[in-house]
Amino acid sequence: MKIIKTVVLIFFSICLPFVAFMVSANLVVRMPDVYQYEFKASNFDENTELPYSNNEISNLISDFMIWNNDNLSLHSISEEQIGEYEFSKKEVRLAEKIRRVLDIEAFFSVILVVYSIIVLIYGRKKLHDKEMRKYINGSLKIYLGFMILYFGFFFFINKNPFVLLTSFDYQMNEHEILYQIVSKTLLLRIYIVIGIVATIIMGVCSYILMKLFKPKRVFTRS
Repeated sequence: MKIIKTVVLIFFSICLPFVAFMVSANLVVRMPDVYQYEFKASNFDENTELPYSNNEISNLISDFMIWNNDNLSLHSISEEQIGEYEFSKKEVRLAEKIRRVLDIEAFFSVILVVYSIIVLIYGRKKLHDKEMRKYINGSLKIYLGFMILYFGFFFFINKNPFVLLTSFDYQMNEHEILYQIVSKTLLLRIYIVIGIVATIIMGVCSYILMKLFKPKRVFTRS
């Protein structure tokens, strides 16, 4: 029984960092904010041949990622302006693969959150606060190690932000739409913001849990 309890608590410690990261990835990639910020900073409207504004492209990507649009198509912005501009089949397949990965991450995040809540209820009723705090601290250490690996890989080891696209069997092509939309700085900004948002989520959750399992004082000052 003791071994099972230890395994359950260790898995709980591992769950929290990955939930924080997967939730962050879903928020950052699905929402239009990072795209809008980067496109505005890079003067997207002036430096692209596309007849669409940065907000239109940002919302197009976001709407596809959150399933407001089933298909990634410039027709959803304006059928009148479409002209020769449209995503290729390879670009659409890439977007669909990324959305599918995000859906899987969201699904497992829900499962792990439910698991974590069950463990927390059990820990609140059956375990000492000190023991639970030990595993929460362990979770923070795991998260720190994961973030070191995450940023170390993308900014020091690999130094090629397009490696994520390559992992989905896609190579950037200057004759395609994504070549004008997805830049090195956009991908780096996405990686950075995912890390920042994940850290905020992890920090808030850890703070709440530490308060929840704060050791009870036996003696109080009179």
